This record gives sequence, C-alpha cells and structure tokens, in this order.
Amino acid sequence: MNALAKPKVGDYLNDHFVSSHQKVGTFQKIGNDKVGGNVACYFCKIDGTVIHAIPGPVDEATFLSEARFAVELHHSALFLATTGNNKHANLTQKKTVYAKVIKKGFEDRVGPTVPANKSIKPVKGAGWQPDLSQQGMVNATLYQTPLPRLEVLYPYLWEKVLHEKLSAAPIAVR
Repeated sequence: MNALAKPKVGDYLNDHFVSSHQKVGTFQKIGNDKVGGNVACYFCKIDGTVIHAIPGPVDEATFLSEARFAVELHHSALFLATTGNNKHANLTQKKTVYAKVIKKGFEDRVGPTVPANKSIKPVKGAGWQPDLSQQGMVNATLYQTPLPRLEVLYPYLWEKVLHEKLSAAPIAVR
C-alpha cells in the first residue's frame, strides 16, 4: 500500500508536481514501526485550490491512476478555458470555464450517485452522505464543490471521510 515509496510514483510526482507535506494527525513510532496515523494526498493549483484528492493509503496503480486523472483534468480544463471561443475571454470568464470543466470531470465519475437536490457540505459535514467508498465521497464532494481551497477541504476529508482527529501534537517516539 505504500505507493509514495514506489519509484514510478516518485518519478510521476517529480515530473508533474511540486510536492510538500503537512502533518495534521498524530501517530506513535515504536522502534522502526509506525503505529496509527493516516494519509491524504491533494493535487492543488499554485493558489491552493484543490483539483483532486486521494483519501487514505492506496496501492501504486491506484495512486498513479488518480494522479493522472488530476493532471489530465487540469490540462483539459486549462485548454478549454484558454482556446477557441474562450481565447479572448476575460480572466473571470476563463476561471468559470475552467471550474465547469473540473466539475464535469467529477460528474462523469460520480454519475447518478449524487442527486441534484442533495449536498455534501465540506467542513460543516451535516450534509447527505451517500453510500460511497472514501474515494467516492471525495469525488462527490469535488463534483458538488469544485476547486475548494485546501484549508477548507483537508479538515473535512480528514475528519468526515477518514474519521481521524486533527492534531498538532508531536509524533510520540518510544
């Protein structure tokens, strides 16, 4: 499951992203073993808006598939927002087209599983929760709220999707 340790994943990330990390939960380190904790990966634009996210640890194939989806969706949205009829559009219009393409990418993934009259509300968390996998919940959230700010999405994903507690506590080493 340790996809981030795989050379193909590292090469893909290095070719397409600037990587960083932030500890938002806690775990213990007993000898050489990590006990507890979780992980979430976010694919963001430079301004901190989230294009896509992966909740929890996944295998190499799943990680690469989700990362490629994020890259291809971004490239498609950027292309459609800046060419053809949108070539001479103002920045606000281009951003609107970009967001619509991103939303459509997630609509294609979630299909009819997210009724139009129901909502998943990031952070507040009291919205409708479909019977979806963790990745399905992220996809549904990003369909309903495309391009959220990272600081809005990560607490929701961490607490409501992964069922973890946010923590600034240091790592306990024994």
